[in-house]
Formats: sequence, structure tokens, C-alpha cells
Amino acid sequence: MKSDSAKVNPSETELWNCENAFEFICPRKWESLKCTESPNTRYCEVCSENVYFCETPLEFVRQGNLGRCVAIRQEVTPGSAFFEHAMGRYLLDAAKREEDWWKSVLELNPTFNNEEIDEIRDRYNLLK
Repeated sequence: MKSDSAKVNPSETELWNCENAFEFICPRKWESLKCTESPNTRYCEVCSENVYFCETPLEFVRQGNLGRCVAIRQEVTPGSAFFEHAMGRYLLDAAKREEDWWKSVLELNPTFNNEEIDEIRDRYNLLK
């Protein structure tokens, strides 16, 4: 299922694995979520779920495979290196860091967001 133009494509944001992403226009940004007692957990008041910030591919896959909403660093969000290029700040190391992060994620065989994960495989020309 693809979102309409007014909604956000999960593969282009820093938040992933939200079951309600296509039911409403989600804020989909870490900084827009309500802070909690844990610095790596925020609360989404739109879907009433905790969102877990993941620093590493392993954390991302573990939390996502548990069915939790997860957030990743903006710098490894798919397409972030392209955005930097569009803004005139394209750096090869940024593109390499992004690609390496996603290769590590794919090696861990995530079982969530299957359609978006397949888009990631296609984007980086990686096989299943």
C-alpha cells in the first residue's frame, strides 16, 4: 500500500514500523514527538505509541522486529545523501555511511516494513 501525496512515505522518513502511518497524516519526525523519561523513547500523541530511537542497525532491527515504532538518525534515512546533493552539499562519505548502515540492516533480516525494506534493497542494488 502506498501513501497518497498528502501523507509521508515511510522509506523517506526517520520513523519506521508505525502501523497507523497510512491512517492519518503522521508527524513522522523525532523532534515532533513528546519526550519521555527515557532519552531514547518518545511518545507519539497521534497514534498513542512509544517510538524507540535506534543508534545502530542491530537496535533498529531488534526493536522493529518486536513490533515497535522505531526512529533512526536523519543522516541514515534513505535518500538523505541525495537531499544533501540537491542542497549542494553532497558528500561521498555521507552516501557511503548511509549505504553501509542499510547494508548492515539488511544483513540482519528485518521482518517489518517489508515493502519499504524491499525499496531499500532496490535503492542500493542489494539482493534478498
